[in-house]
Amino acid sequence: MRLADLSLWPRAGLKGGAASAWLEQRGAHLPAINAAARQKDGSLLARLAENEYIALAGSAHTNGPPCGLPDFDLGADREPGLCPVPRFAANAWFVLAGARLDEAFAKVCGIDLRPAKFANHLVAQTIVARTTAILVRDDSPKEPRFHVIVDWTTAQYLWDALVDATREYDGAVAAAASVMSG
Repeated sequence: MRLADLSLWPRAGLKGGAASAWLEQRGAHLPAINAAARQKDGSLLARLAENEYIALAGSAHTNGPPCGLPDFDLGADREPGLCPVPRFAANAWFVLAGARLDEAFAKVCGIDLRPAKFANHLVAQTIVARTTAILVRDDSPKEPRFHVIVDWTTAQYLWDALVDATREYDGAVAAAASVMSG
């Protein structure tokens, strides 16, 4: 099992009554609520509510926001019904991958995350190690993988808890590219 910090990778959010239509007009593949879908640019678009989304850059990320989401300083040019969510400024992003992932998460999360109960590309907005987090299952062809999105104010605490759980199952902290390449 491996744990990596992807907090420097691009991510963005969008919500508002026009968010779904805006994304569809730009060619996004919209997932169901509490699900995620891989996009043409390699990013992963997760739907948190009817009109709330978070996009995570793919392994071949660029410097711009993923999934064509707008920059956060739209100012007067903001379209009605759209509210950019500054996920880069508000949230840390960790990723865990490996064969014993379900066992490690059982120590810190009350949701049964085994593949038979929590399929690939499902999203959970839950508690992990006593802090709120968004979990996105994003299995690679070789192994299970979870993205963990957490508020910056609790990021260090959750990182330490995930490091501890990872080490308990013979895992280690790894480079982001090695966890995302699989």
